Amino acid sequence: MRDAVHLGPTPPADGGPGTWMPAPRARDLALPPGALFDALQSAGADRGLLDAVSALSHAERRRTLDVLKQTFSNSASSDGARRDFLQAFLEVMQEGEFQGLDTKTYERAVDQRFLVDIPVRVSWSALDATWLTEAAQEPKLRADLDALQAPQLFRDRALFFYRGFEPLEVRGWYIAAKIDLLLGRVLRGLTAPIWMLFGKRAEPTEPIRADRWLQRIGLADTRWWQGLLRPAVLREPSFRQVVLLYRPAQGEADDSSAPLVLKLFRDIPLADAEMVFPDRRLGIRTLDAALMLITAVAAGPAVIKAASGGSGTAIALATVLGGYAVKLVGQYFQKRRQHKARLTATLYAKSQDNDVGVLQYLVDAAGTQSAAEVALVYHHLQDGGPSPAEPLDRRIEAWLRREFDADADYDVQDALRRAEAFGVLKRGDEGVYEAVPLPEARTQLAARWRDLGAV
Repeated sequence: MRDAVHLGPTPPADGGPGTWMPAPRARDLALPPGALFDALQSAGADRGLLDAVSALSHAERRRTLDVLKQTFSNSASSDGARRDFLQAFLEVMQEGEFQGLDTKTYERAVDQRFLVDIPVRVSWSALDATWLTEAAQEPKLRADLDALQAPQLFRDRALFFYRGFEPLEVRGWYIAAKIDLLLGRVLRGLTAPIWMLFGKRAEPTEPIRADRWLQRIGLADTRWWQGLLRPAVLREPSFRQVVLLYRPAQGEADDSSAPLVLKLFRDIPLADAEMVFPDRRLGIRTLDAALMLITAVAAGPAVIKAASGGSGTAIALATVLGGYAVKLVGQYFQKRRQHKARLTATLYAKSQDNDVGVLQYLVDAAGTQSAAEVALVYHHLQDGGPSPAEPLDRRIEAWLRREFDADADYDVQDALRRAEAFGVLKRGDEGVYEAVPLPEARTQLAARWRDLGAV
């Protein structure tokens, strides 16, 4: 789906159907296990040094995992444990290059529906609205949370992180959804004069600039006469991985022992992002509402006439229409159960792990990311010679594109900081970085390994 991705400061001038959404490049290196080190070794890197960097990166995070496990298990009853957990958790998310869901991205998410073709609303009252505020008493922790720019709806209730923003394409007939969309267009056309008189006009916005864009094609972007006669091809930006952290709301008995809940999902469409939250409520589609309304309007006069002692024909008509209305209501609730079952099945298929299992994955991902960044920066400094940060960043990103066709937003500053802490490079005058000789790098890694107590 290369045509669903556009690189440049603005969307393509002739972008085809749908809209183009700004999508940040992934900061993590989503490569097959061992592929990066194999490629670096083929390029002349020392495999022993690469393995030492990897082992040290993961060993340094064993203590972090122990802290996370202990504080997570005590989070049900201790404000201090929740605060310590939150601090370590945010550090791990940053090391693993996870990004927080910001307000603008969330607004784009709720603007459409994708795989879930029925309105879904989250009961935010099911999430504790105090635990984040209570845990973030320290200024630094509060600043870290504010920097996420989380949506106001759940800013104090949950943390939503994602990694990787990729295009997703599906094909299908979606007959009911197409009819629902057509009815919605008819209703909007009938009520357009009212909205023109009393509706709030959209305020002009500044043009959006980004480095990367993904195409979004929903049912609303198709011509209705074509949409009913052929399968629809839909495209939607999706999160490669989603991490959700929240605490269930306390009950009427003021149960303060509610634990934190941590979940990991994969391949979540942006438009269906709300389905990862607990206590989801299904709404009613325009099609179902229109059928019920028409039946009620048609049955009303007949029922009134029958109740006032009307003819047998009126009574029969009222009985038939009343029975049909009951049937429609029954079908509606049956459809709700079917949609709920399908939503549960979809979410189950996309769920990867829960609670402690997620912690283990996140810490391992942080270690893998750290090792990859250090290995890349050391090899390219050793192979290409001393360099300032920006030219080095461009060199590494170009190498990743050439070797893996990966459009990664390599975090060179973070990599340089970690490599300098490992002792495998030095910073010279005017911000020029230089790799230490291979024997010295091995000595530095061995000394740090001994200091860590890993042997």
